[in-house]
Amino acid sequence: MTGASAAAISSNARQAVIVGIVASAVLLLVGVAAPRAVLHGWLIAFASVGGVPLGAFAWMTIHRLTGGKWGELAKPALTVAVSMLPLLVLFWLPLGIGSRLVYPWAADPRSAGEGVAAIYLNGGAFASRSLIGLVGLCFLARFANSRGLGQLGAGLALLFYAIFMNFAAFGWFLSLDPRFTSSAFGAQTIIQQLISALAFVAVVRLAPEHAAAWKDIGALLLATTLGETYLILMTFIVLWYGDLPEQADWYLRRTQHGWLWLELAGIGIGSIGPLIALLFSKVRDNAGPLRIVGACLLVGTFAQTVWLVSPVTEAWSVAAGAVAIVAMVGLCWGLTRPMSLVMGDHAHGG
Repeated sequence: MTGASAAAISSNARQAVIVGIVASAVLLLVGVAAPRAVLHGWLIAFASVGGVPLGAFAWMTIHRLTGGKWGELAKPALTVAVSMLPLLVLFWLPLGIGSRLVYPWAADPRSAGEGVAAIYLNGGAFASRSLIGLVGLCFLARFANSRGLGQLGAGLALLFYAIFMNFAAFGWFLSLDPRFTSSAFGAQTIIQQLISALAFVAVVRLAPEHAAAWKDIGALLLATTLGETYLILMTFIVLWYGDLPEQADWYLRRTQHGWLWLELAGIGIGSIGPLIALLFSKVRDNAGPLRIVGACLLVGTFAQTVWLVSPVTEAWSVAAGAVAIVAMVGLCWGLTRPMSLVMGDHAHGG
């Protein structure tokens, strides 16, 4: 890489970090007047952005177990995404510190119910699970990058991720309504993270556009998108037609104030539309169309996350979520951009 290229990388990285810092400062100032709305917006951004490094970690361990040219093509982008995991720990801290403003069970322990729910949903357990899981993933990712994981290590790392995310999905998102339960929500969250990571690979495109392995990335996107769509629809059908008042109420509250249209748009942009597009080999096998599909999947993830959080949000939360995404993406991209470009040049033989 030439000196001019290195200077451009450094300049772009500084600009991205500055954007992230400015967006964070705006949120901090607004948070003085509306802390609850800002924290809910931060949760929306945490779910939308955090799915990329978490899903990337899962794909890296999966590739270590299965092999395949798709993993070699995706490795530069996945490595960049996984390097964002330490920042994800930092991004979680506002949610942990301000949990009383975000989660009803933290503000009123009685809302969590009795027995296991009361033991599970409390500040100490919430912080411990989150920090142990996130820091553990950071350690495993660093170990994998520096020394490499054998197949046994990769399998155990993938198991750790799956167990952690099943607990975290409920604690971070579903416990916004502690009376609602869904046995499929953990799996749905994991699949959504796998989609986000593959979408990131397609969007940043740190590999040659003519590489044959793009068709494998397209096939994996098709499979994971189909899996997520199936879980979304089947969970709705089972819970709704199960005639369970508390479960049905969870959906009914998300049809009010226009939130239903947002969810339909999210499913259309982030599930049905990409699913139909990926059925065509010209889309599935080429880097250019996959970039568009990846962008739609990421936008759809944001829309569906807003819908998930919507009943407990305030009017400012969606706007705060958009600003928070700018803050997180700016910081993540600014701090990992040099690495991504170096890997991109290497992937292109530069």
